[in-house]
Amino acid sequence: MRTLILASTLCALSAPAFAEDPNSYCQNATELASITEQVPEYKPSWSLEMPASLASPLRFDPSRLLSEARGLPVCIALLISESGDVVDAGTYYPKRVALTSRERDYWLSLKFTPAKQGGVPVKSLFAAQAEMK
Repeated sequence: MRTLILASTLCALSAPAFAEDPNSYCQNATELASITEQVPEYKPSWSLEMPASLASPLRFDPSRLLSEARGLPVCIALLISESGDVVDAGTYYPKRVALTSRERDYWLSLKFTPAKQGGVPVKSLFAAQAEMK
């Protein structure tokens, strides 16, 4: 079964389920460091008092990405503004896999509840993980 993992939520393509820490693979990927160095104003969502959370329904089919990744999980980085808008999206692992313009547009259309630190909305980096289950 193909699944897409967002933050601490495991979203099966048909029905959501919950997992304890499904994103640790993408959160710990060494490739993520290159993103955080490029956009230091975006803090990793999972390290903040209140992480960003998906506010709109997730209807993304990761089949093409997973096929290109040849069995490896695919990590997708989302930059989320203080207002909860996705301002950029892209894959960072494996390096040979990239979002199509249509897939990127889909991620950019999503709305999030923004991450907060000290009760104040902040820019955040959100890691999503697609994998075969």
